[in-house]
Parts: sequence; C-alpha cells; structure tokens
Amino acid sequence: MKLNVALISTALLVSSVAVAQEKDCERKIQQSYEHLAKLPSIRFRMQGTEGGGVISANSTFAEAIFSIRNEDGRPVYRFESKEYAGGDLAHINPIRRIVADGGNFYIYNVADNTYSVSRYRGRRGLSQLVQMIDDAADDGPLMLLGKLMVQIYGDGFPVFKNWLPGGFPVSDRTSVVYSRGSAPLTTTTIAFTTVPMLGISYVEQAGNAISPRTVRYKLMTESIVLSDSVGGANFTFVPPNGSKEIRD
Repeated sequence: MKLNVALISTALLVSSVAVAQEKDCERKIQQSYEHLAKLPSIRFRMQGTEGGGVISANSTFAEAIFSIRNEDGRPVYRFESKEYAGGDLAHINPIRRIVADGGNFYIYNVADNTYSVSRYRGRRGLSQLVQMIDDAADDGPLMLLGKLMVQIYGDGFPVFKNWLPGGFPVSDRTSVVYSRGSAPLTTTTIAFTTVPMLGISYVEQAGNAISPRTVRYKLMTESIVLSDSVGGANFTFVPPNGSKEIRD
C-alpha cells in the first residue's frame, strides 16, 4: 500500500511539473502575441521548401504587410502579400498577390490572370479580414501567417492555442519547441522564437530512407514604419490588362 501511495504521489508530482512547464511555454508565446497586437504595422517574411532527400522539389517565398490605422475616428485594416516560386529574394516567378485595401479583399492569381474580390467592413471588419486571409493561406508557408493572424486578431484580442495538439513543449530563454510523432512515422516540429520578435519554424518529416519527404516553413515578423517603399506594398489593386474576375 505504501508503495502504491508513493507511486501515485510521484506521478502527480511529474504531472504537475509538466503542466507548469506547458503553462510557462504558453505564457512566453502569449507575451509575443500581445506585443504584435499592439503594433500598427507588421512585416511578415516567409519561406518554404517541400521535397525529398537533400534537394527540395519546390521552394516558395512570400512577404506580407499588415497595417492598422485610425482614419476619421475609426480603425482601418489593410493587408498585402506577394508570393513567389523558385527561390528567395530573387522574386523571379510571382505566383499570387493578395490585397486588402480597407474594404475590399482581392486575390490575384498570376498564372491564369484571374482575380476574385470579397468585402469586409464594419465592426466585424477585422475578424472578417483575418478569416479571409486564413482561408486563402491554406497551403505553403502562408499557412503559418493565416493561423498566426487568427490567434492574434480573430477574437479581438490575442489568445495563444497549441498549434500541435498532442505535442508537448520544451523551452529555453528565447524559444519554445513543440514536437509530435517519431520515426518512421510522420514527425512534426513547430518552434516559436520569442526574442527579439516572434518567429515560427514548421518542419514535417515523413516517408522512409528510400522515399523521404520533408516540408519546411519559416515565418519571421518585423515591426515597421509604413511607407510606400516598404516591401513595395501600396494596398491598392488595379486589375491587370486582360484579367478576368472570378465570381462565386
């Protein structure tokens, strides 16, 4: 009986330590969320590679800017992102551009020269915009941005929720890492860098030694002073010559 009591006490102690560790990790990320939520303008840089073995089959780069400005006594929310294929800062193969101009939300696909437009406004303008961004960012490194914006702005205030259900975090002074799974099954790791600005790294590994597959996405945040020259963003969309609007 005494042995059983000791084992139960040890298990409860281990469990309480684990819960305390998880709460401490969540607190660090929550503080980074709250810092971002106070900024009037944020730049996001994203990179992604997907492929097998040493050589990546696909690589993408994206840059986005989100802005909140008070105009005529009300907040106006704007967003612009540009996605490119085949590398880093060379920007040689544009794929897609997303523009939110304060009331209209445009998605322009370069390959087929088409665009769509939705509208967001009023009291729910921010939550509508964030949901539109998340819906559009369903693949590639922009996926990290969509999820991040939902958790920071979607409820009107920032709330961190575990991105990797079933994954348990470990942390040091500047980062928090969640991991789930083990080889030879799919393994997923999400690392949050919290100092000096929030950064997110996502790695998923699957397959086997003969046919491995690795997905790597990375997102970095930066506080900026908005100007016309920052990232080439002007939050204005003019349909290109010959483009066609896609309606639902």
